[in-house]
Amino acid sequence: MYYIDIDIDNDDSYDYRGVYFTRYRPLSTESPSESIQPLNGYEIETTYWFKYEPIEWDVLTIMMAVS
Repeated sequence: MYYIDIDIDNDDSYDYRGVYFTRYRPLSTESPSESIQPLNGYEIETTYWFKYEPIEWDVLTIMMAVS
């Protein structure tokens, strides 16, 4: 698998990631020929683009460690 990150608006943060599959990642070491990627519609020798969207967290409470 190869990937490239793209910053379209030059704000020093990546906007998109392109992922190119050269082969499928195995589901487990016990089953190296099985993979979940084709079940999700991904094909080898194809580039897929994903948009980066930052995660925003809302802190509900802060707990202090007691020593």
